[in-house]
Amino acid sequence: MSYRIALLDDESLQLEETAALTRTLLDREGLDADVVPYQGAFSVPALAFDAYLLDISMPGVDGLAFAAQVRDTGSTAPIIFITSIESRVFEAIRVQPLRFVRKSRLEEELPEAIHALCTQLRQEEQTALSIQSEGMLLRLPISHILYVESSDKVQRVVLAERAHDVRNTMAFFEEQLLSRGFMRIHRCYLANMQAVYSIVGSDAVLSSGEKLPISRFKLPAVKEEFKRMMFRE
Repeated sequence: MSYRIALLDDESLQLEETAALTRTLLDREGLDADVVPYQGAFSVPALAFDAYLLDISMPGVDGLAFAAQVRDTGSTAPIIFITSIESRVFEAIRVQPLRFVRKSRLEEELPEAIHALCTQLRQEEQTALSIQSEGMLLRLPISHILYVESSDKVQRVVLAERAHDVRNTMAFFEEQLLSRGFMRIHRCYLANMQAVYSIVGSDAVLSSGEKLPISRFKLPAVKEEFKRMMFRE
């Protein structure tokens, strides 16, 4: 798949240098990715990127503040900080960056950071689901998804901490998730069977206490799958 990577720096020469080196390293890694440079966070459009390379200190919205905005959307996209101010490294830990790269040692440290980024993105292809929600590209860990609820043309992807409304069809989610421990338990629900705590009557009870209805016609198969997963555990 093709990735989009945002690169933010308020210094134009530094931005050009970092962009050129990043593209060279991505080509060397064999990752199909488009590097989009921005001179400052204010110029960045909707958060529709798979990864971010951020200068920590910039006028206005700096890299740390922008990274916090990314995390507040629920995005787990990898973040690499490129900085000349090492004193802010500990402050940046709260947004869980993948790597820190010093501008003074860009050519020495960026290759390892880009290699780590490529490794994580490739791993996430198998363990995460990419969706578009409200103009944002989100990469959701599949294990964190509790269920997908269908409502007309909008599907709601529900995680323990939040929910996202998307325009993908339920058929899309079935194609992506049926082979990953999910089951269509009702016309309106595709459930992560790992999140089901018990089956009471015709309801699947999640560990949170939330109940999802099970179709009468699907109930025997759902019970059988639930038993199989319990035995496997």
